[in-house]
Amino acid sequence: MVTAETHVAAALVAARAGAYADVLASLLAAWREVPATELATLIEAASRIAARDRAPITGPSQRALHAAWADIDRARDPVDVDRLVATLGHGNLTQANERIRLLALRPPDPRVAAGLEGLIASPPSVAFVKGTSTPLWDAVCTELARIADPRTRTIHERLAWLAHDRAPSPFDAGTKRGRNTKAIAKVAQAIPPAPELSPALRARCEELAAVLRAVPTPADRGAELLAKIYDDPHDLATRAVYADWLTSHGDPRGEFIALQLARAETPIPLPAVGWREREPSISARERALHRTHQSVWMGRLGPLLEHVQFERGFPARGRLAPSVTLRALAIPEAATLSHLGVDTDDEADGQLLAHRPFHGLVFASGLGWNAFAGLSMRTASGSAVDTRPAIRALEISDDDALPRGFGFLETDWPLEQLALRTGRQASPRPADADVLQFTRTRLVRRLQTLWVGYQARNDRAFVRGFVESELRLLELDTWSYVFDLFVERDDDGAPRTRISVRYDSHPSNRASTVPLLRERAATWPRELVDSLVLELDERYAQLAPDEHAAILAAAEAFAGEVEVVGLSSAP
Repeated sequence: MVTAETHVAAALVAARAGAYADVLASLLAAWREVPATELATLIEAASRIAARDRAPITGPSQRALHAAWADIDRARDPVDVDRLVATLGHGNLTQANERIRLLALRPPDPRVAAGLEGLIASPPSVAFVKGTSTPLWDAVCTELARIADPRTRTIHERLAWLAHDRAPSPFDAGTKRGRNTKAIAKVAQAIPPAPELSPALRARCEELAAVLRAVPTPADRGAELLAKIYDDPHDLATRAVYADWLTSHGDPRGEFIALQLARAETPIPLPAVGWREREPSISARERALHRTHQSVWMGRLGPLLEHVQFERGFPARGRLAPSVTLRALAIPEAATLSHLGVDTDDEADGQLLAHRPFHGLVFASGLGWNAFAGLSMRTASGSAVDTRPAIRALEISDDDALPRGFGFLETDWPLEQLALRTGRQASPRPADADVLQFTRTRLVRRLQTLWVGYQARNDRAFVRGFVESELRLLELDTWSYVFDLFVERDDDGAPRTRISVRYDSHPSNRASTVPLLRERAATWPRELVDSLVLELDERYAQLAPDEHAAILAAAEAFAGEVEVVGLSSAP
């Protein structure tokens, strides 16, 4: 009678002969007889050695990758399971479902169970947790039950959110967290516990483990480079080396990283505070690679973020998905994020942003005043901070136009840009004394740029604060599509007003320009800033000379001295 001990003995003979595919086959046979955790661990070790020369599954498109996956699966070689499982979620829901169906045709394998657990822990994209993903998770549960790996019984210990309803979960971005959590828990509870090994079998397993540990394995250069990138996300040289390594292994992401590095700006530019930035112009090849592989390259960030843009080959800009907590995003892959949108007024979230893995951030938006206070206190001079470099720009969103206390702003944190998207339409304008106290704080007066939203507007007080501070630029929201209003310093450091008027082809938008300029000029503190640069789109003179003259007249109410410069096209 062939027993698990017989299979492990055969595996030991094969290991000493260097026949690692045979080692794997014998261990799988032993595990199916006695599904012990020790045997599953040996299977994973033998599999890594046997598959070390097999390339990862790739393809120029999701369809091509799926076809390559199916071709490899068709051979039914146990050595291929690792790379099959590694690309289980690379593609769309239909393709993932088909791969699980094909894996279910194989004999039970603990490596497949581990891969399915990985899919649960990190769904590849938001699409994998929406309502349409229900058949996928049903298939995952069915396959976990069929394999019956005893390690699945303790899945809730590795994924805390399965046991705690309030713990952040990758399924929070969808609508089926409760259903899927119950289904996974039900499967885990139904699996029998791991059997105990006999003393003789345990001795054989320990002897085989020692032989396998002695097998020299090449260092995982890719993982090593990726760890360096996460450690210092601003080091572009390491990204270039990683791109070369990926290309040498036939991974299309290497080309994608190289294309993005070729147009990367250093240092990372700050956003145009208060205004939505335009997406960069990219090549057709870069766009095609991104469209095909984005869901794969997002990795564990997929279900946690929305509106993601890649820069320098990695996810760089995005917004926290609805219902996902900032703490759930605190994974190593978040280090490549440079611009992050959140929606939080939790002081603890602000403190979290000052530490790894958010040390790559240069801009954060959507923080309330309490979250700003948490971030400011953690980046204060003398405190233990792990932000490299410090966040350089913030956008605050809060119902209160200004904070209720200003102590947290008395810090040497070298913030460069601050946007106040604060206040409500029904709220009173902030008092002069509060605005001046705000602009006189150490952090604010050393800013380079302050953007003030329309609901927080108090022109006279903010302009006075600008004059008294070291600010280089104050932008006051006009609630208009056609003109922007700034206070800036000239070459001698003296303050001056700048109004930039764009031409709008829509007559009603143009018609609002002069009334809005006159309304703003009526309360403008020209005694504080008595010169004006008017940037006027040249198309007014060419296409609407009457409107051109009316704008000039309205602008003269802002200052005694007006300089007009041409603005050839809208920014």
